[in-house]
Amino acid sequence: LSPVCLGSLRRAASINAEYMGNYTDYIPRYILRLKIADGTSTEWVNMYNDEAVKILGHEAKELETMYNNKEEARFNQVFKDAQHKAWNFRCRAKQQEYQGEMTRRIDAVSATEVNYVDDSLRMCQLIETLMS
Repeated sequence: LSPVCLGSLRRAASINAEYMGNYTDYIPRYILRLKIADGTSTEWVNMYNDEAVKILGHEAKELETMYNNKEEARFNQVFKDAQHKAWNFRCRAKQQEYQGEMTRRIDAVSATEVNYVDDSLRMCQLIETLMS
């Protein structure tokens, strides 16, 4: 190799080392896409880190560790445990065009566990307000 090529390789190696030095300090975060359902229909929803941690009950770093350690049973169990639970979602829907077709993108802005007592009291108050 010529001295010019060696200099370029050294420069590329130092830039790569600089980049990888920052890369090793990353914090894994969720971008979760899941299907939610109610009594009327189902929808695919995008959910980001904060809400995904609430739903799955584990930080992304924990799942990454399970995946890297090939703990397939534990990894899959996290997702099975999150299924068929009642949640209240506040969602944001956005209509967009993709390859000439109109599509809908739905993002979960917040997720809270259903509190049946509080929700039923709130609904009773709404009914009383409508009846009066």
